[in-house]
Order: sequence, then C-alpha cells, then structure tokens
Amino acid sequence: MLGVPTYWRDFGNDTEKDPYLHTVLKKADIIHPWFVGRFNEDSCENFKHRIQEDQDWRTANHVEYVPTVFPGFSWHNMYNKSP
Repeated sequence: MLGVPTYWRDFGNDTEKDPYLHTVLKKADIIHPWFVGRFNEDSCENFKHRIQEDQDWRTANHVEYVPTVFPGFSWHNMYNKSP
C-alpha cells in the first residue's frame, strides 16, 4: 500500500509533477490518497467527482484504492468543559 497526495492522479496542487509517479503507482497493490483537511461541507461535492475519477483510474490500472476516512474535528472534543 502506498500513501499518495490528494491530487496524485492529475499531478495537481500537492503532488510532485513527475510522470514516473504513475509508473510506480501501477506497481502497488493499493493506493491510499490523503484527504484529511482537504474539504469541508461546502467543498465536498467536488471531492465526490475526484474520488470517482480516482476510482476510474484505479480500475483501468488494476490497483486497489482506499480513500482516507476521518471523522472530522471539534474543539468541544479537545476542550470539553462539561462538569
């Protein structure tokens, strides 16, 4: 399993622009994109499309795909002042 940046497929934003990246990824059994902090309730719709396109790439290249799932964050959980 290889962890990859969010924009691994199209070499965007957080990804090294080296096309050899895809050669390496095609040798992996599983790719694991990192989405933590990349979207919120206002921008999650765009990531549905990104994840679907990631799925299309992985299907075409016979690689498994495990997107990062995270529960979010709340200051309440960090500083619970309940009695």
